[in-house]
Amino acid sequence: MLTGVAMRRWLLACVGAVLVLASASSVFGQQTETERERLERLAAGGDFGAMHNLGLLYENGRGVRQDYEQARRWYEKAAAAGVTLAMSRLGYLYDRGFGVRQDFEEARRWYEKAAAAGDAWAMNELGVIYYSGRGVRRDYAGARSWYEKAAAAGDTMAMTNLGILYHYGRGVRQDYQQARYWYERAAAAGNDHARRFLALLDEPHRSEPK
Repeated sequence: MLTGVAMRRWLLACVGAVLVLASASSVFGQQTETERERLERLAAGGDFGAMHNLGLLYENGRGVRQDYEQARRWYEKAAAAGVTLAMSRLGYLYDRGFGVRQDFEEARRWYEKAAAAGDAWAMNELGVIYYSGRGVRRDYAGARSWYEKAAAAGDTMAMTNLGILYHYGRGVRQDYQQARYWYERAAAAGNDHARRFLALLDEPHRSEPK
């Protein structure tokens, strides 16, 4: 049989246990905010980086159903606010025709805006446009110019593409030494394409890239 003091201690212990359980229940029962919800909340508050990141979520289908149209909408909002990466992604969507009608001129326009803001990836993509003649007259000199700008900014794919120009004499005098220089720089930075083309330098019978 419990005394008065013991009874009070027992009741206090029970109340404490109930409060702990109630607190735990509140924590575990609370629904965690999803990444999309968090970014939408930030975007609603005017966070332009969050708008760009929402575009990435929808473009890549990370935690949401892949939706290129939604991606484009968020990229447009971020690009209007001057987010350079969003301009590059818009260029990519128009270049590939993802969620929009494929439009090389519009792709080039967005790449140029991003490149003007210093985006090395966009510079390389402009080089690819001129190299392949997508929506423009094929222009190897123009491609080299953009590749050089992107390579100077550290883009390893642009380094690889410069190697290809020298390797196969596209718009420049064929120069295996220069090709090796650019391939090795890109490979040293971890570019697997550059490693593959380095191997091709010793196998001239292999077909050229288109």
